[in-house]
Amino acid sequence: MMTNQGRRRVAVVFGWLALMALVAGGHALAIQSDLVLLLVLVPLFGVLALAFGVSSRR
Repeated sequence: MMTNQGRRRVAVVFGWLALMALVAGGHALAIQSDLVLLLVLVPLFGVLALAFGVSSRR
């Protein structure tokens, strides 16, 4: 079991990963490469961050 603080830390990490994936996806769009990064990683990390963020509030 994770403590609330541990869950909050994981949520922050996944939030940062979502942000970094979004930035990298923006660069990928700028050079016309594939959109897999933007379409898969951003929602994935965003959902994980939300899940850990919500579970840390309980």
